[in-house]
Amino acid sequence: MCGNAKKQGCRRPDNLKGKPQECSAEQVRKCHGDSKTHPCTGKTGK
Repeated sequence: MCGNAKKQGCRRPDNLKGKPQECSAEQVRKCHGDSKTHPCTGKTGK
């Protein structure tokens, strides 16, 4: 899935409820599995 400008580069816009940087750790796991970073923001998860 490609990012798009309207959804701030979200790779899973169908699951997005706000901005990708506002996703909880639980939502990141739901969308991207046990990733150490949030692929939509490049930020490290907790």
